[in-house]
Amino acid sequence: MQLIDALRVLDLGFDADVHAVKQAYRTLAFQVHPDTSVTSNEQFALLNDAYRLALAWAQNAPCPHCVKGKVQLVRGISVLNVPCTFCKGSGRRG
Repeated sequence: MQLIDALRVLDLGFDADVHAVKQAYRTLAFQVHPDTSVTSNEQFALLNDAYRLALAWAQNAPCPHCVKGKVQLVRGISVLNVPCTFCKGSGRRG
């Protein structure tokens, strides 16, 4: 399974964060779980594979709020010395 297929199964976009992936999985897992519905085990296994792939991508995706790795000067001050408030300076969303 590819990333685009996993995001399509979970009905998410490329800008989805970890929380959105988990929420989409929980919602769909409740609907297609073999114990609570008439769906097959294959559909639930497909959902689990999509969740694992999308979660790994969301945890390792670059932070959209910072430019870690690029030297930029704002009024003569390097922004790399100031950690991003969203990713705490790690450069990753997760």
